[in-house]
Amino acid sequence: MDFNFRLFEPKDIDNVSRFLLPRKLNYRGYDVWLQKALEELRWGVKDSVLGFSDDILVSSLIFQDCKHLKNFCELKNGRTAKELSRRYFLNFMIRQVEAISKQEGKLGIICDARTDRLDVLSALRIGGYKEVARTDLYKEGYEDVVMMKSF
Repeated sequence: MDFNFRLFEPKDIDNVSRFLLPRKLNYRGYDVWLQKALEELRWGVKDSVLGFSDDILVSSLIFQDCKHLKNFCELKNGRTAKELSRRYFLNFMIRQVEAISKQEGKLGIICDARTDRLDVLSALRIGGYKEVARTDLYKEGYEDVVMMKSF
């Protein structure tokens, strides 16, 4: 297997759309959010690290400048193909976003995950992210853990 990681390019938009659309994870309004996110990827408001296996998209991590915390980056959406979910693609991609953010002079990264996503929360904690709040961010009846890592 050949693994390759790189930043999003406009030519990737259809591929990213096909990859992310079936990976809703029960988020209400995901289809609407995804269409807006794809437009923001096209416009450069959002960016993404993409992971490929033998030239097939198998992982995506969308990020952007945080709208609420000046000089912070926000991780918006991370997905990996189920058959590769234990290969640490997202861990590597998060580290790439951290390197990019540091290079841009950001102060840190903020993100969130549902409390039932123990694998994600564990990976973030191991990576140095600290819990800063718990709330139902998306008004869906789930508790979300807001996490932050300062540089």
